[in-house]
This record gives sequence, C-alpha cells and structure tokens, in this order.
Amino acid sequence: MTYPKWPSEFELRRKNRHVLSERLHWPAGAVQACVDLEERHPGWRVWWLGENSSPGWELPAGFSASYETRGHATTELKAFAPTAEELEPLLVEVPEHDYSKRGCDFCRARY
Repeated sequence: MTYPKWPSEFELRRKNRHVLSERLHWPAGAVQACVDLEERHPGWRVWWLGENSSPGWELPAGFSASYETRGHATTELKAFAPTAEELEPLLVEVPEHDYSKRGCDFCRARY
C-alpha cells in the first residue's frame, strides 16, 4: 500500500500565505511579490508584515525575509525592507558550507 506524499513545509507555507493574506488584510500584490521573490531567490522565505506599534517592538509595515543557513556558523539570515524592490538586493545567494581545512569563506568558520 502506498500513501500520498505529505507536502513539504515550504509548500504548506505557500498555501497558508494566501489564507493569512486575506485574514490579515495584506495590500494588493503583496502575495505575488512574495512568490516572485522566492522564485528568484531559492531558499529565502518572504513574508509581508503589517505595522507593529507595540512599545519597544515598533516596526513599519513591509516585507520580511529569512534564510536557514544549514551548516554555517550563523543559523539564520534575516532581512527587512518597506517594499519588495528594496528587499531584493538584500537577498544574497548563500553558498554551501565548506567543511574543508581551509574553512568557509561565507561564515568564516575554520576547522
């Protein structure tokens, strides 16, 4: 007996993003901007965040992105910008971690 393959975490997030965008009243085009950025920059998760006015946590509305860096000294990269156009240059390409004796040029870890 074969069972259907469970969708990946990335696929589930993408489907949930459409539902959450309606409930949280994202601006028009925000979902498509997130999808476009994720397609152009694989591995990055892009999200739109509404304004946060809580004291001590103030943040304007804008696009947020994160990247899990497997193996690197830094476990996650994060970026934020008010518009998708301003966020795109911040989404750097993250190379595979180099475990050689020379060390990793990206995270500067040495072995």
